Amino acid sequence: MSSKVPPQAAAFIAARHLTYFRPGFYVRQVLASGSGLRSWLFAAIKLISPQFPIAPDIEGSVMEAHHSLDANLKAVGRDELTRVVSTLLREGAALDLKRWVAGVDQTTDRVGLLIAHDLDTAAQVIRASDENATSVPNQERLKSLAVSPSAPITWVTSPTRHRSRLVEKNFKQPIRAPLGCQRNRE
Repeated sequence: MSSKVPPQAAAFIAARHLTYFRPGFYVRQVLASGSGLRSWLFAAIKLISPQFPIAPDIEGSVMEAHHSLDANLKAVGRDELTRVVSTLLREGAALDLKRWVAGVDQTTDRVGLLIAHDLDTAAQVIRASDENATSVPNQERLKSLAVSPSAPITWVTSPTRHRSRLVEKNFKQPIRAPLGCQRNRE
């Protein structure tokens, strides 16, 4: 990073990028497109459950990913994949990859804020970033940080002072924290 980048901004940026290396998050960087993620997800499911139906329009990319997984997945990884896929299929949960990707991107912002420990700096970095840098629009990213239940713990003593500055700079209407996320007041 350039020496012109303030230390807290550098901390925010570095923490965001390092968060993508968490197990389960790294795939967000490797397979940035929704169709790529979907193909690999279905390939993983098909590897464990061969009867899983695949739509004809993505069958080629799914089978390519399937062959790669089959050839390169070690026994420990295959066991873990079997456990996860079996749970997924048994529970029949709906898969919302867009929501998952948005959650990963918002989590990286929250970790960046936690490490930088400065809401104003985090907001400046987000405002300066390309609107297409994440799956979440910058306004939503700012809003997510403003009401995030994972705010740094020193805000517990004075939560409104820090958040009200961000709200005044970025939003026309005040933001209320969701139920269950209110902090102790002084």
